[in-house]
Amino acid sequence: MKEEIKKIFMKIENLEKRLKLLEDTLISGEKESSMKGISIKDFFDQKGPANETLKTLTAGYYLEKVEKLDSFNIEDLKMAYKLAKEIPPKNLNDSIYRNLRKKHMIETNKKEGYKSWVLTRYGERFIESNFTK
Repeated sequence: MKEEIKKIFMKIENLEKRLKLLEDTLISGEKESSMKGISIKDFFDQKGPANETLKTLTAGYYLEKVEKLDSFNIEDLKMAYKLAKEIPPKNLNDSIYRNLRKKHMIETNKKEGYKSWVLTRYGERFIESNFTK
């Protein structure tokens, strides 16, 4: 009988530790992203970018926020288009340049020998607002 009570108390202690860890994780803001697990194809369908510039911005956002890349380069964008089953722009560099001009992206350090970019806060907000200013 005493052994059974000891086991029950040990299980309760273990559950309390696990609960405390979960509470601490939630309180500290380390919640999992609501987009975690969404495919890039579904993300494109959800956002519905209407032109090549917006598609490139959408791909960059996905790479940063869902794939957790610090920055993305031309090869990352090509792979994103392929996985999304979207036809890439004939001139992907032009789409990137248009996003740079609109201040949706900025160039950052080279990655794997290629120029690389990150989204600006303005670019992130533009995507999150479904392409409204």
